[in-house]
Amino acid sequence: INSANLLDLLSFLGPDAIPRHLLRTGAATLPEDLAKVVMDDFAFGEAIASLRNYSLIDDDGRVLGVHRLVGTLVRDRLHDTEKKMWAEAAVKMVVCAFKFDSQDLTSWERCAELLPHALAAAWHAEANAVAPRATISVLDDAGRYLIKRAQYVEAKGLFERAMALAAQFYGETHPQVSALANNLGRVHRQLGNITDAKACFERSMAIDTEVYGEADPHLGAVFNNYGIVLQQSGDLDGARQQFEWALLVYKTAYGEDHPKVASIVNNLGYMLRGSGDLQGGKEHFEQALAIAKQNYGDNHPIVGSILVNLGIVQRLSGDLEGAKKSLEQALAIHENVNGPSHPHVARACGHLGAVLQDQNALGAARAHYERALQIDEAFYGGVHPNIAGRAMQLGRVLRALNDKDGAQKCFDRATSILANSADLKAPGEIPQAAQQTS
Repeated sequence: INSANLLDLLSFLGPDAIPRHLLRTGAATLPEDLAKVVMDDFAFGEAIASLRNYSLIDDDGRVLGVHRLVGTLVRDRLHDTEKKMWAEAAVKMVVCAFKFDSQDLTSWERCAELLPHALAAAWHAEANAVAPRATISVLDDAGRYLIKRAQYVEAKGLFERAMALAAQFYGETHPQVSALANNLGRVHRQLGNITDAKACFERSMAIDTEVYGEADPHLGAVFNNYGIVLQQSGDLDGARQQFEWALLVYKTAYGEDHPKVASIVNNLGYMLRGSGDLQGGKEHFEQALAIAKQNYGDNHPIVGSILVNLGIVQRLSGDLEGAKKSLEQALAIHENVNGPSHPHVARACGHLGAVLQDQNALGAARAHYERALQIDEAFYGGVHPNIAGRAMQLGRVLRALNDKDGAQKCFDRATSILANSADLKAPGEIPQAAQQTS
């Protein structure tokens, strides 16, 4: 019976690489008999051995695996009440271990390992109409993790499912709906859906203002994110007002050196830079960087993104060596944390290429532009407006290298993309690492 119950539970998770520690972390949520087995080394080992002897599961001592066909057959033989019981047990078990905290890099690794099981458990819980509270939590954490991995389309689908479930379970004006609307707005902004992003942030602000009042830190994150889309859509006065209000709320609630303050200071620096106040922008980026390093350490992706912004303003101010140093540090951080093919890596490469071109290191500049283009092509596709910008960068350095044919091909490509994408809105060059969850 113990081994059969274990197989029932496993069939509601992802089929491959199910960590043993997942079951133990969430044992308290399991049916009592199975929980006792999972927490007893000998009994747990015997149950696993029994299933392995019949080739029903794989086991390497650390992770378990269930063949997809076996999992399907196991679920199909269960009565509806049993399906509901095991679907609920699985998602409640997952929610104990699957917690994403963007400030804690160890949670990134943990979520990467558990993501397939989180998605499977949430899907089965939705299909069986059980455990809505746990399901919403898992979908939200998974969506926020995917944002950091730049998997925006996938994150959008998870937030939309979570919002629909939360509105049904909690009601349309519940703070959980507000938090999900804020996160969905972040994804829309990254995808260039500015109108949809605004609508999400406005919905979130309306709920939180009614529940908490305007001076509550819950609203600070939404004010900040709304300011970003206002800035991107050209409403600079409106954006600045949002950022300044968010900054006041955060300083009042958390103090001058809180990491949330760093994000707002970074955004205000970006606005100053955009208005031509390079010194003011630089001072804000340096302040944001100091706060971020104090709270996150030197190698956090938020530190990397602020370093890119600082590098940009250093280059525009003529401090090419300072810019090169900042951008090289940022590139190393993003490669280490996000991997070599993340859009943040492309952003750092593009700006570092510009510095190298200014220093007449044309070959190195070309290599960085080509890498940025390759990353963005893989992420956005070949006809996205962002690709036009990358092609123009590469074309200019090729022209400086006297590769006239190569340069012309790049310029023609950029012109063609822009001519055929007039209705698309690219995310554009906005203050990175500045969005916040509620």
